[in-house]
Amino acid sequence: MFSSYTGFPYREVYNLGPHHLKHRDDGEIWATLSRQKTDEDEGVPLLPPAIMLIEKYKTHPEATRRNRLFPVPTNQEYNLGLKEIIKILGIDGISLKTHKARFYFANEVTYNHGVPLKTVSRLLGHQSIKTTEIYVQANTRNLSESMKMVKEKLFEKEKEQHTTTPAPVIEINPSLKVVHTATK
Repeated sequence: MFSSYTGFPYREVYNLGPHHLKHRDDGEIWATLSRQKTDEDEGVPLLPPAIMLIEKYKTHPEATRRNRLFPVPTNQEYNLGLKEIIKILGIDGISLKTHKARFYFANEVTYNHGVPLKTVSRLLGHQSIKTTEIYVQANTRNLSESMKMVKEKLFEKEKEQHTTTPAPVIEINPSLKVVHTATK
């Protein structure tokens, strides 16, 4: 779940400790760590569900023993657990692995809610937007929302201008000759 709200890969969640959390002046909590893909320190602001998970597991014996935020099993054990959940739920045809959470974060949490691709790329810790493009998929909702934004920005202002100053109305007779003009 934590990866679904942060975009962190398994290894970063496994290694994430209390010392990675930074409380900023604006009240936001960020997880700042050396990103696996770029090997650069990068901060990611935490969403409320991610913070709730940290709170839930902060006193877990395995997490405190390792000085980490979560009691994360090995990647193999984690994926076996996900496979078991799919089996219990009776879902066929789905291969659920830890890495799928990053795809969910990229699409459903960020990109499809209007976060620019460049920002999604940075949140995922990618060096190249080309890598991020593999993760995100423009869907009908995203395309529709994008065009609504364009419509509002380009045409709603124009519409407001026309409502304050009406354009002259030209009436045309069947022979296509102008009969008269009037402002209605």
